[in-house]
Amino acid sequence: MRIAVTGATGNTGAAVTGRHHVLAITRDPQGKAAQQLAELPGVVPVTLEDAFTEPVDRIYLASAVTRDQFLVETDVIIAARKAGVEYIVKLSTVDAWMEVYSDIFYARSHLAVECFLERGDIPFTCLRANLFHTSVGIDLDAVPKTNQFRTFLHGASVATIDPDDVGRAAAALLSLEDPSRHYSKKYMLTGPEDVNDQSIGEALREVLQADVTFGGTLTVDEFTKATGSPINPKSLLPPITFLRQGKGDRAHAVASPEMLALAPPKGTFKEFITQYYAKN
Repeated sequence: MRIAVTGATGNTGAAVTGRHHVLAITRDPQGKAAQQLAELPGVVPVTLEDAFTEPVDRIYLASAVTRDQFLVETDVIIAARKAGVEYIVKLSTVDAWMEVYSDIFYARSHLAVECFLERGDIPFTCLRANLFHTSVGIDLDAVPKTNQFRTFLHGASVATIDPDDVGRAAAALLSLEDPSRHYSKKYMLTGPEDVNDQSIGEALREVLQADVTFGGTLTVDEFTKATGSPINPKSLLPPITFLRQGKGDRAHAVASPEMLALAPPKGTFKEFITQYYAKN
């Protein structure tokens, strides 16, 4: 089976590998992240132009948060259809944000792509993932130096998810011999626990064996700079407000039972930062 993975060097794409021949679609197949993927058995980094020169069976669709996301993803879908793709798993965003008049621009982009898929003839499944662990810990490099942490989530409690768990969920669907029971379904993915100021501090103190304290809230400008996002920082204010209203925790962002049975997310925030500091 040939599986194409868009956003292969991004947050979730790297985890979508397995027993099959995987085409890892990336803007720079010669880049460091792409070459690391190339070391994995059966993984070949390619550009979008080269990905569909031969038949492809299934595809994982994920892209960066940009204003042209709809154009990027629908271009991939059209190319995939011409290549005979039989099944698409698309990464989307939080269930509650997916409204026509949502203030969150990238939620509108995701909704538009989902509608595009619904009007088409390629079977698909959408994974609506909660906020990633990576959006909590973007100041992790500074913590050992200052013994303080600054967080995007100050005042909120959110069931954040390890991006690798999202990738594994996509891989589980793409690897099914018969995924038809999941066609046209939209599944919510959340982490195994709620993450907040207290739990972040406790995890950092235990992992670093240091007296780590809260050092302030990350502003939207700092968040976009740290993530390298080209989007207007003000565009992030609506999701921040939503999360601080308590709507991103496990009581409100309820994980879909189908995915809990197929590929339950297990990675805690503590495990995430343990792995992060082991690599850095």
